[in-house]
Amino acid sequence: MFMRSVPLFLAVLGLHAFTAEAVPTSRPSSIRGSSVTYSGRVEITFINGTHIGFLNNTDNGFPNVDVAGTPNTDLEVKLSVGGTGPFDLLATNPAWVGSAFIGGGTDGTLSADSLVIVPLSNTTLTAPGSPPTAEGASAIWGFDTQTAALTPLWTNPDGSHIAPIIGWHKESNLLFFTGDESNIDGKNNIAVDFSLTE
Repeated sequence: MFMRSVPLFLAVLGLHAFTAEAVPTSRPSSIRGSSVTYSGRVEITFINGTHIGFLNNTDNGFPNVDVAGTPNTDLEVKLSVGGTGPFDLLATNPAWVGSAFIGGGTDGTLSADSLVIVPLSNTTLTAPGSPPTAEGASAIWGFDTQTAALTPLWTNPDGSHIAPIIGWHKESNLLFFTGDESNIDGKNNIAVDFSLTE
């Protein structure tokens, strides 16, 4: 039911977009001390590991899923990992105008008993663990260096934290974060995983 308002929701949010893959490359970071930078595309899979597609480099700043495997449309990203995180995900070939950081696109409060969703979008730079601004939060990504899994950690405006579910609304091709499993129906609103790949 909440997804019926997606077109209006997108119109209210304004411009945003996203896609990615990964190849590790060492590089020192002046922002957070010594770090290793990983780059590539973001692969999107069903929870069981079945491939769906890659994040698509759209011109509106809202990432979506390229299920057709269209050549030269995948978003390329990089992630500098050092310290405890969470980390920023940066688009290196964005088709949109504006910030190249990819994260949550609003300052919504996510919880296990709330229908609130936060769209995946380009967003302003924020510090790790800080509450989102009205434009969202960038430093929300955990990264497993062994599996290349990307997992979100959302900080609510009140400072509380939640490890949200990444959802995919198939009809509108919108990727979003939610804390409430009832927002995932397994048909049109599907839980997905992200990982960095070549």
